[in-house]
Amino acid sequence: MAGDHKINFNHYVTLYETEKDKLLRVVPKLSRAHVAPDNLRKMSVKLATQLFSRSTSIGIRTYREAKVPGMENSEGTEAFTKALNDLFDALNVKLPSRGIRHGSKDIQIIEQFLELLDTTERNAADKGLKLFASQLTTESLRVTLLSTLDIVQYLLGQGAHYVLTAKLNQDPLERHFGLVRSFGGDESHPTVVNFTQIFRLLTLYTPIKTGLRGSVEGAPSAVLRPSQPPRVSTGSTDKRRIAWVRAKWLLHTLNTTIYLRLFSSAMQAWASHAWFGGSRAACSFVMAS
Repeated sequence: MAGDHKINFNHYVTLYETEKDKLLRVVPKLSRAHVAPDNLRKMSVKLATQLFSRSTSIGIRTYREAKVPGMENSEGTEAFTKALNDLFDALNVKLPSRGIRHGSKDIQIIEQFLELLDTTERNAADKGLKLFASQLTTESLRVTLLSTLDIVQYLLGQGAHYVLTAKLNQDPLERHFGLVRSFGGDESHPTVVNFTQIFRLLTLYTPIKTGLRGSVEGAPSAVLRPSQPPRVSTGSTDKRRIAWVRAKWLLHTLNTTIYLRLFSSAMQAWASHAWFGGSRAACSFVMAS
């Protein structure tokens, strides 16, 4: 149950089975990974947003009206799918033209979903019906939605013209930690010391490669900002020349720093061995002879 709607996951399975062999599909992105994900894909945000999308709700309605077997009584599944799609859009506003303002429809969507959560929990307690998610998930979702509303109302009350809710999610942090893990090659669990070293490197330069793991999409945005913004010239040729010089200087500085640290560590390790004194005496004897 979700609110007063009865949800049946078999409606999504029937939708996929009905469309999988067709050349012209109502939901072209729907695949077996959406309806039968493995343990790893169950954590994929991309698959979740594609399954609970507007096109999926349209597909459910289309095949229900076409009297396809297995799509009976799918009105609740359709309404729940559309509600989740609208909530995803409201919590992922990226463009200023769609920014949340006073009286925005996105605020109403979030408030309506909070009412849906309240109705769902009330029905579960009164009628003994099963929730569409665990109790911990519904509580966490409620905290997220209430916090988002509080932040939006506070910023608008402080004079902000609009609020981009996409800036409130954790995608930049996931990209950043995915990039840190990718520095270790096959070892994707860096120690505290390794993380500190990689963090310092990322403050000096931005690598070309991005983190391969992580349930995020879209163009990455910088998590670490330079303390002093770089000066730019008005001419495009000058910009490229300055960028090239800065890149060469940063690379030289980085290589020099790494070399000096490695050399210093090697010398300390060599000097700490007991045979260092004997080796030095032997070298002096050979040179004297």
